[in-house]
Amino acid sequence: MVTELRAHDIEYKDSTDDALGNLNFLHIAKTDEYNQFLEAINNSIVHYQTIFDIHRQVGVGAEALIRTKTSYKGMSYSRLIHYAQTNDFVPRITEVVLKDVISRVRTETRSLGAIGQYGGNTHQTPEAYVYTVNISPACLEDQVCIDLINQFLFVASNRFRLILELSEYNAFPCELLEEFYKRVGRDNRVKFAIDDFGVGQSRFENLNSPLVAWVKIDRSFLPVNQDGEKLRTLRAVVEFAQFFDCEVVVEGIETKSQFDLVSKLKGVNLAQGYLLARPAP
Repeated sequence: MVTELRAHDIEYKDSTDDALGNLNFLHIAKTDEYNQFLEAINNSIVHYQTIFDIHRQVGVGAEALIRTKTSYKGMSYSRLIHYAQTNDFVPRITEVVLKDVISRVRTETRSLGAIGQYGGNTHQTPEAYVYTVNISPACLEDQVCIDLINQFLFVASNRFRLILELSEYNAFPCELLEEFYKRVGRDNRVKFAIDDFGVGQSRFENLNSPLVAWVKIDRSFLPVNQDGEKLRTLRAVVEFAQFFDCEVVVEGIETKSQFDLVSKLKGVNLAQGYLLARPAP
């Protein structure tokens, strides 16, 4: 099932109403850029990019994200995300992505014979499949996002986990993570990943949090050709993450030489990139 985003899914939510609002509730001017943004949303679909265990060569999870249709030639993806961030639309987009993840997990869980907290021998599953979703600080305080994450936990049983990716381009105080964790019942099936590690507003104290399970290393650290300096930097970043007992994911694998290099790095088990799998609905 393909989930297409629609403008009404991300419009301003009036706190006095459980339903999403309409254009009359928006707190921003209806400019040409705003109209272009709505058009881009109406031409976007939730995609999934597989995360691979590079040693066993199997998919162990997938990152859920939005992508505009290939036929769409309007607002670029980078502009769409920037506009959403500037106008506080990220939680609304995250809601749509979470709903699609829940729909997938519900279908997959039913096929495996266990729904929610009831029934099924979930302890027999050797490992849980992981879905990851990018979030902003506002998502951790957004009640709709929190409700959807709790719904994921009810539907998913122990066969699935959810990892929320904290972008290094945003500041996530540890206190915010702790407060959010209380609101999802301190369930161990939800953890955090530090995305784009090493760029933006790095807050190394977050690595001390037991809530952070993954560190996703930004593609900018990947050496091109035989760049010895970049390779040393990459090794240092991997060792730094390992010191905090975090699972390391290397992003942006696009060439065979990059894959071979990462495969030989001690402490790296997971990778993601176009060479391994492109985002797909």
